[in-house]
Amino acid sequence: MLLKLFKHLLVILMFITASVVQAESPQLKVFTPESYNRILNKNDGNEFTLVFWSVICSPCLKELKHVGENKMYLHSKFIFVSIDGSDLLKDVKDFIKQAGLQTQQHWIFNEQQRDEIVQAVDENWYGEVPRNYFFDDEGNRMRVRSIK
Repeated sequence: MLLKLFKHLLVILMFITASVVQAESPQLKVFTPESYNRILNKNDGNEFTLVFWSVICSPCLKELKHVGENKMYLHSKFIFVSIDGSDLLKDVKDFIKQAGLQTQQHWIFNEQQRDEIVQAVDENWYGEVPRNYFFDDEGNRMRVRSIK
């Protein structure tokens, strides 16, 4: 009887541990040229900010840490897109965790389609980061902010 109870508790503990580990590990979707329009369509009717960033961009890291630490952004919707390739995937995931942004939506560029992605997002963009697009609740792009 005691052994059976112990086994049940062990199974429950394993599920809890797996849930915590999964919650801490950010999920990244692959960003392709079609992803931009899919994001716009999925978020139609909601205000959100689309943030393009890189782990090798100091201003990007500072900006993302600020969002993760600042309570005023707690109820704001952000969609983060790393322009880094798969070779920096571990660094991207580590930084997302470090910045406390695991609950937000994350994407990473398909590096083989970099030029096509940049043009699909904005024909006036050359891929520099950080680059933020602010959308209103009607899906209109209200403004763009980029450090130049």
